[in-house]
Amino acid sequence: MEKKDGCSDSTKVWYVLKSPYLSISIRKELDEKGFEYFLPTTFTMVGREGHKVRVERSLVLNMVFVATDNYDDLRNWVMANTAYRLMIMHQRRSALDSLSNPIPVRIRDAEMQMFRKAISFYRDDEIPYVKSEEVNLEAGDEVRIIGGAFDGVEGILLSQQGKEGGKVIVSLSKILAVQTLNIQPEYLQIIRFGNNRHLYKVVELYTPRLRNAVREKSEGTLKNDSFARVFVNRYSMLECGTPNSQIKIDALMYASYKLIGEDEKAAEMLGKINSIKQNIKSKSTFDFLNEWL
Repeated sequence: MEKKDGCSDSTKVWYVLKSPYLSISIRKELDEKGFEYFLPTTFTMVGREGHKVRVERSLVLNMVFVATDNYDDLRNWVMANTAYRLMIMHQRRSALDSLSNPIPVRIRDAEMQMFRKAISFYRDDEIPYVKSEEVNLEAGDEVRIIGGAFDGVEGILLSQQGKEGGKVIVSLSKILAVQTLNIQPEYLQIIRFGNNRHLYKVVELYTPRLRNAVREKSEGTLKNDSFARVFVNRYSMLECGTPNSQIKIDALMYASYKLIGEDEKAAEMLGKINSIKQNIKSKSTFDFLNEWL
């Protein structure tokens, strides 16, 4: 029973079945067992005896994703069907784990739903599937897409596609990845930077612009605060690696909220800053804070 409503059950676990020649008829067998599954397929025209025939084929490297809360039931069914095998993790958890008791790849339901959403807006023959090892998933910033067709999808931004926007790589449990269509900058929210250089650049470029806007507001000459609204929208969920980095972003966030008149959010940010402040030792960081608080 292949579900297509996109609803996510946080307790659900998905497993991966593979076969050298995965038959589309596996759907009948899975339906008979009552397993929920996702089998991406595509149709292609092939020549047979001088005629063009429309044929359905497996789209994702002969994989079918099966959800169950009873792994033993799935494993026993697979063991009885030699045409299929469960994808297992390459490493064992410890030396005590036997090769006769392999650890299967497990995929969280939320992760599966994001993956399905990422591919749902392509035509079947256009979906750019890649193996995760073929993509440097540490190279870009970790992002969440907010609004638009891919709302809620999380992945790694391919920054080279554009200054602040581009395509997002959605990885499925490190076994498979897919690119979204091009995402406009206003739909991207940064969760985590790929490297500290990006963080320093953001702070360096934004600070003088915010400083000028605060001065203009005090003088009554501020005409446009949209850049600050973009900033808080993009970085409100940002998680930095160190207290010094985090508190600098939070200080800029606080001042930006004050600038655009969102005093309640500014107060929340001030509380967060005060909770981090006790871990700060750097004089330059305190000087940075004193400018904005």
